[in-house]
Amino acid sequence: MRIYDSIHERRQKKIISQIPKNVDLLFITRQENIYYLTNYQTAGNPIQVLLISKNGLVHLITRELESTNAKYRSYVSYSYYNEIEDSYQNIVNYINKKNINKTIKVIGFEHEQISHEHFTEFQNRLKDNYEIADISNYVSQFRGIKTSEEIAYIKKAANMVHKGIETAINNMKVGMRETEIGGI
Repeated sequence: MRIYDSIHERRQKKIISQIPKNVDLLFITRQENIYYLTNYQTAGNPIQVLLISKNGLVHLITRELESTNAKYRSYVSYSYYNEIEDSYQNIVNYINKKNINKTIKVIGFEHEQISHEHFTEFQNRLKDNYEIADISNYVSQFRGIKTSEEIAYIKKAANMVHKGIETAINNMKVGMRETEIGGI
């Protein structure tokens, strides 16, 4: 089931309209939050970041191998880094390029999803030009509050699961293999 981009745009607008006053740019790293805001979904092993600013910037940075996924699954602008490039510097360069007017002073960093090593590396590369603020639970707060549209999707998905389980219960027999039951 594909959720249309309007739901993601509404989520982005809500996030942007309520960015904390002391934060200029959100640095989002949790895969479930990136998915919630963009429809982009991946395993998340490489460094991937969604940047959101008060002025409406919504930009995904991922590795080159994920660029097709970003192009066809997300509803935001994106850029990518090559596997042999310095991914940290690529992301820092993008932030610096967008900050020509020096309007970004504080970056709200969602750091619980990435390793301490990655967080420290970003912090070291950003600290000379930016202050870092912790926004680790910021997007999660919004994800926890469901809209009527989201509830309708949840109900539809639950009904589909219920029908699948009911079909399996009614058709499984003693002696069937687990894979046979799973294929009912």
